[in-house]
Amino acid sequence: MGLEFFLNFGAEGVKSVCAETDADLFLDLKLHDIPHTVSGATKAISHLKPKYLTVHASGGAAMIKAAVDAAPDTHITGVTVLTSLSEQDVTSIGFASNALTTAVGLAEELSLEAGIAYHLQANHYPHVPVAMVQPCIDAIDAFYDEDYN
Repeated sequence: MGLEFFLNFGAEGVKSVCAETDADLFLDLKLHDIPHTVSGATKAISHLKPKYLTVHASGGAAMIKAAVDAAPDTHITGVTVLTSLSEQDVTSIGFASNALTTAVGLAEELSLEAGIAYHLQANHYPHVPVAMVQPCIDAIDAFYDEDYN
């Protein structure tokens, strides 16, 4: 579940969806702040027991390690380069290389040393069969229908 869902429905919304499915919770919040704040945010959602929680790899090794240390039972997942960024965007925000090189560099140099479990890199997401995520999609749809009706 992403940031927009979380900000609209909070922890109670996440719990409601999780109650409808046995799918692992992937909390895609893309945390990115100073290490102390990321640690606090990670601890604040730890009661939801996400299997995966995303952080921006560009936040640096100390920030990533703060998330890893705050949630040792969660797979902290590094987002290296947002899929919405063009090659021009990547260089205009200060990265010296193209998106793929930047993504690989962040994965290798920053996040691996900080203990990140997985990486989401640019437009290179692995294909996930819909059958694997359909129960979660159905639960989210049911939550939205219930909340808006």
